[in-house]
Amino acid sequence: LGSIDYRIVDEVVDPLDTEQPFSEELVRIPGCFLCYTPPLKIPDVAPLPANRQGFVTFGSFSCLAKVGDPCVALWARVLHEVPGSRLLVKNKGFYSTDVQATFFNKFKEHGIAEHRLKLMSLATTSFDHLNIYNEVDIALDTFPYSNTTTTCEALLMGVPAICLAGKTHGARVCMTLLTAIGLGDLAGETEDEYVAKAKGLAANLQSLAVLRSNIRQALLSSPLCDGPGFVKNKFEPVLMEKWRLYCEGRPPSQQTFASSEPPHPLAPGAFAPPLPPGAPIVSGSPARNGTAPQAFMMASPVSNLPASIPLAATPGLMQTHAFQLPALSMHPMTNATASMQMSQAAMMSQAAMMPQAAMMPMLPQATMMVQPQE
Repeated sequence: LGSIDYRIVDEVVDPLDTEQPFSEELVRIPGCFLCYTPPLKIPDVAPLPANRQGFVTFGSFSCLAKVGDPCVALWARVLHEVPGSRLLVKNKGFYSTDVQATFFNKFKEHGIAEHRLKLMSLATTSFDHLNIYNEVDIALDTFPYSNTTTTCEALLMGVPAICLAGKTHGARVCMTLLTAIGLGDLAGETEDEYVAKAKGLAANLQSLAVLRSNIRQALLSSPLCDGPGFVKNKFEPVLMEKWRLYCEGRPPSQQTFASSEPPHPLAPGAFAPPLPPGAPIVSGSPARNGTAPQAFMMASPVSNLPASIPLAATPGLMQTHAFQLPALSMHPMTNATASMQMSQAAMMSQAAMMPQAAMMPMLPQATMMVQPQE
């Protein structure tokens, strides 16, 4: 991580008072740091299933690796608190009867009978996958690592999600997505709150039905689904600001808790409060003082995209990526991660050949190799 200077986040997923250690300078952009574009063909949102079935169905379409024993125990508590309710869990791993048996046994240890669980494997198409949400009344987020794409898909299908907001970035992604469409109250700060919020939604089917009928429009009309606006108003100002600071010989601050750079005039409030007059820029790594920014970590498209895309293109859910400035060549890294690299010598060579104003427009024209996340 020493090669990454900046990580672009927001004030919900990485609060100003975060105690999570990190090596990069955090750049908090206004609103949510993610962006989502739904598939072109999506099912209609069906009426509330509970009114048809006579019981509430909770659901999770998460990766099973996120469903550890503490998560199972919490979901079992929810099922106990809502008598007669069911839990629908969809994951490709359930093609295996052994995996199904293991999952059933985990809930049996908490007093949940097998008939209260419905396990489903892969759907044939994305349309079919989304259509299964029409069997779900309330989505249950995982913890301590919350859902991203899965949360957006649930909201797209009118299904509210209950989440447990933890103390780390990975435990707060669902919360920032909910907050972006006005549903931040569905995030609990404790396990008891998580259970209470799930129970509260399930207890008032009339309100739940009204909520269901409005969530999709709230999502689609929110900044989460405005890719061009995201790039213009959030992403590009960050690139311009940090490139300007590099041209001025100012390194990333690498503060422990927040960026120390002033807001960019194109995006008021996008960064932390400005430094006091005369305050020095302090780097957490003395050896890197005065060096060029090596890389950002930033939300970037990963869904339904070709292997190489222009930086300004924004379809699909935006996940965390790393990239260098200015970037000419790319190589895929870990799941849902990409890196854009360029040597210091090449960067300085370009700086010597053209004025700063001419170089800035070059940055958004870089391309990025993207490895989709499961």
